[in-house]
Amino acid sequence: MIKIALIDDHPIITDGLSKVFNEHPDFEVTGVYNSSLKAAEELPNKAVDVILSDVSMPDMSGYELIQKLKKGKSGPKVIMLSMFVEKSIIASCYQMGADGYTSKSESTDKILATIQDVLDGKKVFPFPIKELEASDKDNKGGVLSGREIEILKLVAEGYSSKHVADKLFLSELTVNTHRRNMLKKTNQPNVAALVNYAKQNQWIV
Repeated sequence: MIKIALIDDHPIITDGLSKVFNEHPDFEVTGVYNSSLKAAEELPNKAVDVILSDVSMPDMSGYELIQKLKKGKSGPKVIMLSMFVEKSIIASCYQMGADGYTSKSESTDKILATIQDVLDGKKVFPFPIKELEASDKDNKGGVLSGREIEILKLVAEGYSSKHVADKLFLSELTVNTHRRNMLKKTNQPNVAALVNYAKQNQWIV
C-alpha cells in the first residue's frame, strides 16, 4: 500500500484527490494538510511514501517546504502540484529537490502515473531535466535578465510582490520566484542588499 500525504489550502483539491486515492486499491491517504508549517512539523514523524504539495501555500513557500521535507535519499518522494507551468517555477522546484511536478489540470490517470514513475526512481517534470539544470546555471551567472530588472525596479519603488504581479500581469508566485533567483544570482542576503547591488552596477537608478 502506497501511503500519500496531501498539502493544499484548497479543500476542493484535497477532497477530490483523497477520494481518488482512497478508492484506489494501491493507495492510502495518511494525512491532509492545509498548512505547510503543520505539514513540515508532522510529516517527518509519519510513515509516508509520497507527498503531493501545492507550490503556492500561504504560510510557507513551496521551495522552503521541499527543503524541509527532503531529508536524505531515504525520505519520502515529493511531487509539486500546481496550476502554474512557468519554467522558472518548475526549475526552482527541481533545484530544491522535488522529485516531480504536475499540473492540477492533469487527469487523475496522469497524476497516478506520475506518482508511480517517481516511486520507480524517475524525475518527472514538464520540461527536460537538461533544460531545468541549464536554468540553474543561468541563475548563478550574476547578470539579471530584462524581466528581473523590470521587477526589481518596482520592488525598489516599494511595490509588494502582489502589486508587482498585478502591474506586470504575472502571478505572485512568478514574481517571488524571480526575486529568489535574483538573490541567488547576485549572492545577496536580502532584497535591500540586492537593490543596493543593482544600483552600484547601474542596473537601476
